[in-house]
Amino acid sequence: VESTRRMTLRDHAEAILAAIDGPLTLLGHSAGGYAISLAAELRPDLIRRLIYLTAYVPLPGVSLADRRRAAPEQPLKPAIRIVPELAAFSFDPAMAADLLYHDCPEDVQARAIARLCPEPITPQEDTIPSLDHWQGVERHYIRCAADRAILPRFQAEMSAGWPASRLHSLPASHSPFLSMPARLARCIAAITLP
Repeated sequence: VESTRRMTLRDHAEAILAAIDGPLTLLGHSAGGYAISLAAELRPDLIRRLIYLTAYVPLPGVSLADRRRAAPEQPLKPAIRIVPELAAFSFDPAMAADLLYHDCPEDVQARAIARLCPEPITPQEDTIPSLDHWQGVERHYIRCAADRAILPRFQAEMSAGWPASRLHSLPASHSPFLSMPARLARCIAAITLP
């Protein structure tokens, strides 16, 4: 319990950095957009590019939770359950299939829902004070056009102004790695391979 309470966004970024010897590509899905961004800010020399897969793109001084709350709509809010004793949150399993996996086969949905677990709150309330050092890191966004968790228009807002060559799209839910893994792999390969 105490280790969950002390978990920070920087812990997530430092765990990423400890696992790599770069330079390489990092892909962040959903909340992972913040962790990969902070990793790139801390050590841009280790990161060649970032890929945001229907992920939150940070703004300096704005937490992921604030970024989510500023979205035009709040589709996840009814599904979030706070776990006070863990200083964490989880998703209501009864709502997860529709929000996260609606384009997946039922057996895949069931396996994914069974693996959902509480996530610490603090990393989502932490901010990245500045984003000055990551400017040279190439960034791509894979928008998921059928996402019901991070809605397509909010994905577009977060990646507005990016070069067209850095914007990619899949007709997928929030979880294309489950619903269309081969198509996602081809998209990632097109970004990362010469």
